[in-house]
Amino acid sequence: MELRRLQYIINMHPLVGVVALSPHVAETVRSRMRMNHVHWMMPVLPVGCGNTCWEGFAVQGKFEGSRRTYASLWQLMQQQLQQSGSAAAAANPARHLQALPTVPTRSFCKLSSISSYERGGSSSISLHADAAGSSSRALRADAAGAALPRINVLGSGRLSGLAVPRELRPHVSVYRGMGYADYYDTLCRSVALLPLFNNSSGYLTDKISSTVLASVATTAPMVVPPRFLEVYSIFKREHVLVMDPASNEVAAMMTLSTPAAAATLATKRASLQRLRRVLNQQASAKLDGLLGAAIGRPHATTKQD
Repeated sequence: MELRRLQYIINMHPLVGVVALSPHVAETVRSRMRMNHVHWMMPVLPVGCGNTCWEGFAVQGKFEGSRRTYASLWQLMQQQLQQSGSAAAAANPARHLQALPTVPTRSFCKLSSISSYERGGSSSISLHADAAGSSSRALRADAAGAALPRINVLGSGRLSGLAVPRELRPHVSVYRGMGYADYYDTLCRSVALLPLFNNSSGYLTDKISSTVLASVATTAPMVVPPRFLEVYSIFKREHVLVMDPASNEVAAMMTLSTPAAAATLATKRASLQRLRRVLNQQASAKLDGLLGAAIGRPHATTKQD
């Protein structure tokens, strides 16, 4: 974590305090800068979905390999695609040879933004309403989604930073320059979010990822490694989808794309909604306390005086 700019602000006044967005970031600042006035709070604006259609999985943030392990995800998807193709060819060689070059036509949720890559066959989650009018989540996996899950990549930066292999482009949609409403509506309608933390990013040591905030805002759960819960102490297993140490993102997505995962996903979203409510209540109380303490302090001269 780079703290030079923060140090400049702190030097402006002897009573300047720091408020971080998570406990592990606050602890990093406190220890490295030897400060006592370091707090944390995570106020999050709730974001709801614009419609009832759920689409694939999402990766969000700047298109930088130093932040997220895009290359590893593409490699895992290529392996899955090869395995699925080999299995289909072994089961029915003649039919496989005819079907392989084409991508089945699908009907997707309508997005106002244009994808940088072609949108093709993938798996989806649909939200159906029963006769009583209540909502029940039902996963619908079809033949097109059997090979690979659908990936929506949202953010900013150069497409070269993503380097999506050509054979994966029918399964990957990239959105740049989306408005706030469309951006978070797309995240909200995702089955889950993929943080893809790169070890060099600092997101699992002393920084906080915007994907964490996006998950709480939209209640779309994150697919995370076990290490995540050790760093982000405000999250428990009920809030995230923890991968087994021997597993990976593609294996997790394939499991989550089955009807059996619907109840788990609904439970995670409900837990995230409760967590968001608690975090906002804590942030409100913390802010009231900090403002009250500041108002009650006597006037202090600046370091320049």
